[in-house]
Amino acid sequence: MSGQTSSLRNPTETMPSPRWMTWPARWWARMDGKSVRSRLTMLTVLTSILVMVGGMVALVGLRDSLGRAEQDTHVVAPALDSNRELKNTMVSGQSALRGYLIAKLTEREKLEPAGSPAVFLERYETALTSYQDHLDRLDSLLAAADGVGSVSTAELTRLRDRQRQAVMAWWAYAASAKLTYDITPLLLMRGDALFADVDEANAALSRALLEQRDSLADALRDTIRATQRQVLISTVAALLAAALLGWWSMRDLTVPLARLRDTCLRQSSGSRDVWADEDRGAREVRELAVGLNALTSSHHTLLDGQTYALKLAQVARETGRRIQDAPDLESAVELSLDAVGTALGSDDCCLLMIHGVAGGERGGFGWKAGQGSQRYSVSEEAAQLVRREVRQLWKGERCLAIPDVTALDQPSALFQALIRQGQDPAVGGAVLVAPFGVGEVPRGVMTARFRTGRRTWSEVETGFVQFITAELARGAEAEEVAHARSEQMTRLEELDRQKDEFLSTVSHELRTPLTSIAGYLELIADEDVGSLAEEQRQMLGIIDRNVTRLRGLIEDLLLINRMRDSDTQIEAVDLDALVMKVGDDVAAVAEMRGVCFEVSADAGAQVMADRGQLTRAVSNIVSNAVKFTGRGRRVRVRTVPSPESERVRVVCVDEGIGIPDHEQSRLFTRFFRASNATRAQVPGAGLGLVVAKGIVEAHGGAVTIHSVQDVGTTVTVELPLVFPAPS
Repeated sequence: MSGQTSSLRNPTETMPSPRWMTWPARWWARMDGKSVRSRLTMLTVLTSILVMVGGMVALVGLRDSLGRAEQDTHVVAPALDSNRELKNTMVSGQSALRGYLIAKLTEREKLEPAGSPAVFLERYETALTSYQDHLDRLDSLLAAADGVGSVSTAELTRLRDRQRQAVMAWWAYAASAKLTYDITPLLLMRGDALFADVDEANAALSRALLEQRDSLADALRDTIRATQRQVLISTVAALLAAALLGWWSMRDLTVPLARLRDTCLRQSSGSRDVWADEDRGAREVRELAVGLNALTSSHHTLLDGQTYALKLAQVARETGRRIQDAPDLESAVELSLDAVGTALGSDDCCLLMIHGVAGGERGGFGWKAGQGSQRYSVSEEAAQLVRREVRQLWKGERCLAIPDVTALDQPSALFQALIRQGQDPAVGGAVLVAPFGVGEVPRGVMTARFRTGRRTWSEVETGFVQFITAELARGAEAEEVAHARSEQMTRLEELDRQKDEFLSTVSHELRTPLTSIAGYLELIADEDVGSLAEEQRQMLGIIDRNVTRLRGLIEDLLLINRMRDSDTQIEAVDLDALVMKVGDDVAAVAEMRGVCFEVSADAGAQVMADRGQLTRAVSNIVSNAVKFTGRGRRVRVRTVPSPESERVRVVCVDEGIGIPDHEQSRLFTRFFRASNATRAQVPGAGLGLVVAKGIVEAHGGAVTIHSVQDVGTTVTVELPLVFPAPS
């Protein structure tokens, strides 16, 4: 009966429950009554297992990622760099070979030298000795490729072999071309074609390596994502397990743990006067409180250090800018000492320049807290000792941080001369010594000192002082360079002035004997001193022409000097009339040389100019055109209004020998003559165009030249227009 009643009251007991529904109940039943320690132990074990699983997953993913990263870092990236270096070496060798061949060609043809063959040969030999190293390094790197990525190892090997064949083919050509005497365009074109193969092979290998790098990066990203997912799953599982067991154990946590939590919260909010209670709670809780306090103390120390480092960095940047803007080295030194002493809070700082700017006085600078900086003298004996020790320090550690000078067996001359000031003979405390210089040459040394107590210098402080001294060294170097440049400029200006004076004096001194020679030649030619034979007349004609040529050269030199002195007489000049007069003067010479000479001047314009100088400029241009134009060819001179209404042009067009393209940039250089004019033995001093350009530009105008060799030259003089000439 009881069984029936029971069956009616709970009919579901006769039905079996699924297995997955019964184990949680049994687990909770076993956990009921367990201590917090047991449950925490179980929580720790379970969490550790889950963390280890997550760690193993992360470790496997990390190993895979590291493998791909190492493939990219140690193989693909260095191979790309080596391939670029090989290309740069090949480009250097190709340009050097071409320059060498062209230099040999110009030297053989006795043309204007394109450069020194020895320089090009040296560059070629440098490239020759280094390209094989690049090839070997590239081979070793590609041999280490394990085929991971979209590009197979076989494909990389094929591209490498292709590039090696192209490179070796070009160097074989280079070796034969370097020894070839007959340098032809075909030879150069063959070298260009071979180098194009090298360039194409190099680019193909670079593209393959870049593709390999991209594929490795994609694979690395996929691996990282998969690892992140797996680690996230493990982490979530660990968190769920911890939350389940932790919730069950929360009611048994002690009040000290709650206080520790509150302490952590208040500390994380920025409070620096809250510390955990180390005298309450269980032993584990007390140990946790001790560790928390130690961590908090370290955190505060780290924050203070970071704040101090940021402050020093800001001071360093500002001081560096002020040093660069300082008017002189002494001001820069004072700024440096004040910045170091104030920022570090030291008692005094000193600085001694052992290799200063030219003309600078020997001595040091001192700074004391509350007193500022001042200069002090150093004896020659002490200065020599300091120089020796600073040079040794500069070659070695380059910075010396001493916690306590009194602990040293014997203070060095460096401390004796720099740290000890006149009324303060005691040497003691913590000292930081920082030499500074440029390259291998030290220029000086700076010290900072705390007079009492022992102090450890941090890396931030030593770095700060070294930064300030480096800026000071750069400032000293800049001032020395500026001083040397100023002296050089002064010497150059003085040499230029002496050259102009010499040129003017010589020119004036030569005019007097030339005038006398010309006078006597005229008397002899007029037979005032006796009759002349025909041969004598020819000799006198040659002498007279050379006297005239020399006189013209002297006049050009004097005119150049007068242009510098602005010794001109400006007046309104009818440009058409001036051009027609020059044409009349040159026409006879043109007719004698068999040149067809035409002049047309109908611009109807006046310009403000020195009539004599402007006539000389136009005459030089027209005379040059006639002189360099062969018999039966044409020279045309005309005046035309400029497209701009306020300017007028004088255009001289000839059908002469022209000017080589590569020499046109030097046309307005004193005493320069084109190579084809020199070969044709056309007389001249190379001053005509220089004089013409100087005169025209002094009148606010411009001279432009367009020339094609063996076709002709067009010279255009453009001058500012004053007003139309009256009709």
